[in-house]
Amino acid sequence: MILDKFTIATTHTEAMVAFYNAAFDADLKPIHGTPFYAGTLAGLALMFCPNEIVQIKAEKNRIQMRFTVEDVAAVVARASAHGGGPYGERYEDDTTAIGWGIHDPDGNSIELRQVK
Repeated sequence: MILDKFTIATTHTEAMVAFYNAAFDADLKPIHGTPFYAGTLAGLALMFCPNEIVQIKAEKNRIQMRFTVEDVAAVVARASAHGGGPYGERYEDDTTAIGWGIHDPDGNSIELRQVK
């Protein structure tokens, strides 16, 4: 089995595109003639679909992604500058990792991990 694409239903689509392009280099671009955007995230195909179409009624995100990044603080700064921001406290264990959470413009939480 191979996961080759995932779709995120967006409420604030333009803000979400700007956020994921800035924070994660997703290269999201409009799909001509549609309200959808396509790009890549962590090597997977990513699509944004406006929630008006799919009408998901979730009060919080149903999945949470975790990314291993080179510099947690840099990703938090990019997220904060593009409509997202940190959540929770930065943590660091004694030997292996630094972690922190961010949220995107729609409020979805994303876990970040930096290997020492």
